Amino acid sequence: MNNTEQVAFGQYGSKAVTDSVVSPDSGSVFVAITALTNATLSGGADTAAESGFTCPIDISIPAGATVYGRWTKLKTSANAGKLIAYQGK
Repeated sequence: MNNTEQVAFGQYGSKAVTDSVVSPDSGSVFVAITALTNATLSGGADTAAESGFTCPIDISIPAGATVYGRWTKLKTSANAGKLIAYQGK
């Protein structure tokens, strides 16, 4: 059985993102972010893996929403909500 789809969508586990900068495990990227509460990613640290793009503004994610992409690190500020970031390759 080919598990390529599972690898791309978080088969490598997840990390909680609360009030810090979080990076995926070595060799991985974050492939999806789910907001457990209304949350805000802080601008300047949510770096896209493919382009090196760094978002200059804060991004609000409503509770229950999932955002897909490829990130090398994520940052939230104090009291910015709770997120789960899923790792993939």
